[in-house]
Amino acid sequence: MCLPYGCLKCFVQLEGWLTFVIGILAIVAAIIITVIQKAFDSALKDLGITDIDTSVIVVPFWIFASIVIFFAISGLCGAKHRSKCLLAIFNLGNICLFLAFLSLSLVAYVFGSLFQDKDCLKEQSVQQIEDLYSMAEKTLCKESCQCYYSQEMNKQVESAVKNYTPSDKTKPTQVQECPGFNKDYKLSASALSWMEEKLECSGWCTGYPIQQFNNVNSKVKSYNNPCYKAMLTYFESAFNTTGAILISIASVFGLMVIMTCCLCCHPHNSNKGSDYYTRLAYTAD
Repeated sequence: MCLPYGCLKCFVQLEGWLTFVIGILAIVAAIIITVIQKAFDSALKDLGITDIDTSVIVVPFWIFASIVIFFAISGLCGAKHRSKCLLAIFNLGNICLFLAFLSLSLVAYVFGSLFQDKDCLKEQSVQQIEDLYSMAEKTLCKESCQCYYSQEMNKQVESAVKNYTPSDKTKPTQVQECPGFNKDYKLSASALSWMEEKLECSGWCTGYPIQQFNNVNSKVKSYNNPCYKAMLTYFESAFNTTGAILISIASVFGLMVIMTCCLCCHPHNSNKGSDYYTRLAYTAD
């Protein structure tokens, strides 16, 4: 055998707890991702965008967190009570979860690839957002609305910041504070403000060097990071990260299956009975 009997036995005894910990971590990840997803959904709905459903990111975490916890409890109880039935459920669960996480990791990578090379101008509900940004570009830090801008003036922002003061903090730092701003767009402006802050972006289809709905003094990546592109990049990264996490977890479950089989087939257990789960129940106590 590749490992001594004692090492294999310790590993199998830890499998149940390790599976339980993975389940808890999956629940924590599901909660965090759910909070982020709901914030994004709210922002997208405020902008009138209904053709992007972010809930598909969250559902796999909740489903598999619950399943992993169930199998972990089966393994722990089976080891404690030497239950062949529960240990059979546990090891079958390890095999199923290995295949499931491996499959889901591939699905996550496929979903991530769907966010590549999308044309902003061909998407629905773009015109209203483009009009908002066009209005903001003509208003904030221009003749009709002097802004408070305390950052370094350079060639990237000089075309966007024409009328500003570096000292008077009472001046507007977002277009919503400018005189004459249409309050009908308050909800959309709030959503764009949230998106600019989280993604360090400005402009929708075309990038803009300063943030217009969040704070003109906040950073825009490379002074040219359109929010639509930043949003797609975020989702693509989220799916790819999810895929990497899932394939790592699949590897752990695959290793569990191998080690459990090695232990039950170990020569040390040859006199413990011929049944696989009789051996497993004997050694897992």
